[in-house]
Amino acid sequence: MTKPFTLKLQKMESKENRLQCFIAVHNSPNEEIPRELSLVLRALDGDFNQHVPLVFDEAEQGYITVQKAGFCVPDMSNRYWMSVIWGEQEHSVCAEAGTILRLRQGKTLVQVTATSPPNDRSENLIPVLIQSYLVADLQSSPHSIFSVDIFAVEEQRLYIRGRFAPLGTIIKHWGQASYLLVLENDQRTICFGLGLDHRPDENLLPLSLCKSYFSDIHRKGIDLSGIPEGFYTASIVIINQDVALSSGIFGSLCVSTISDNRPPKVSILGSCIIRDIFNSRFVPDWKSRSEVSSESFQQSIVSITSTPYSGEKLDLSDLDGLAIRYTRADLEKTYLQDLQNTNPDWVLIDLFSDARFGVIETAPGEYITDNTWKIGQSASYQKLGQKSVISMKNNPDKYIELFRESLTTLKKILSSKKNPVNFAYVKVDAASYTRDRLGQVEEKISIADGLNETFAKLEKVLLEVIPDIEVLDLRGYTKWGNKDHPWSSYVVHYEQDFYDALDAKLRKIFELPRQVKIISGEVSST
Repeated sequence: MTKPFTLKLQKMESKENRLQCFIAVHNSPNEEIPRELSLVLRALDGDFNQHVPLVFDEAEQGYITVQKAGFCVPDMSNRYWMSVIWGEQEHSVCAEAGTILRLRQGKTLVQVTATSPPNDRSENLIPVLIQSYLVADLQSSPHSIFSVDIFAVEEQRLYIRGRFAPLGTIIKHWGQASYLLVLENDQRTICFGLGLDHRPDENLLPLSLCKSYFSDIHRKGIDLSGIPEGFYTASIVIINQDVALSSGIFGSLCVSTISDNRPPKVSILGSCIIRDIFNSRFVPDWKSRSEVSSESFQQSIVSITSTPYSGEKLDLSDLDGLAIRYTRADLEKTYLQDLQNTNPDWVLIDLFSDARFGVIETAPGEYITDNTWKIGQSASYQKLGQKSVISMKNNPDKYIELFRESLTTLKKILSSKKNPVNFAYVKVDAASYTRDRLGQVEEKISIADGLNETFAKLEKVLLEVIPDIEVLDLRGYTKWGNKDHPWSSYVVHYEQDFYDALDAKLRKIFELPRQVKIISGEVSST
């Protein structure tokens, strides 16, 4: 069969019972990359069967596109079959017959050889991937020839060369062994495949070990720009048909954001979709990379650009302190003034507040957000009961008209400033489901479909009024709501993968330089 493209499992990352896959899609210049792919993880013993859409990275390097998929693995002692689906067909993940993943409790990711696929599926599976990995507990090899000649970083690429030959192994021919670089800390383990080199004469080694030299592939370095910040220990893993052994820790490195320059100032115009990225519960080190200079929380864009509330004074003493703060900001329209005074570099926008709440017209041309979670919980809300409510639910045409006018006003005000302001729109879907610890659907969230339709209508207007807005598409990370979210389970309270992905996209548009430093590295031999 002639394949229109080739898939390769580039690396995998484990964190607790989460397994994250990074897949490279290779295609030639005249071939189209498929955009609707799903990765399947199926238990050979049991009912576990999980399909995860593959999420494309924005940037394409030449003709290689990297996709990501994450699984919640319920039982590390089970055996799993992995495959990929596109169109009407399911395909195995290995260039041979298929790959069985033996997942065991532990962190280190190592390569496994292919075995036969499940009999009832073998006729329908077309091989597409070259290699796969498993999670295993590895022993260090105390009696080995081990040395690291190069362990260095240049422009976020890690260069590594060395030799690893456990006692009794034979590495004479290509393919007799595979090497992996394993970077690990308390939160995650990341694995990169290494290449082999032919070094027959070094150190008077026997011919049986002439290909026991490892190197970063094609000596082009390993790209570390996408790995999360933190301190990592480094080790080498060797795998052949007889053993899977670790060198043990030989060095460590640190990945961090360079903070010599002023961090970008950010203004939040949205809801917890954006606000939670600037919360240490979700992104512990966000303060080292950005500064929140002003914010509008759960406030309609229509309300923001309106004149301040001029009606009878509202007693808000029956609300909690946070609700009072945000409600007063909405009534007094302080955000727009704060926005102009603080002169942010970026205004981050999400559409939840306009999609969910709508506005109350308190006087001709005067609007406040119909926030039933804030002012709606006050007895004073009843004083507004006779006023006109305009929302995407009860009067979408009128609301769209107001929304367009407000966006135009906002853009005009910020465009008139001496220092230009960048706009970024965080594009999401409302979460449709929550899942249990086994990764199975636990609950379907009924309001998600209607909310997503409203998002689409408002987004159309947003892109018409601000066509050059930076769109951060996170829809690939918003299928699952988090039933254990700190703010409770809801359609815009997502799993941690969402916050990690949005943080990475923000770092990219902020153009924050990152640095990778070698903390320690040993050159040793036995």
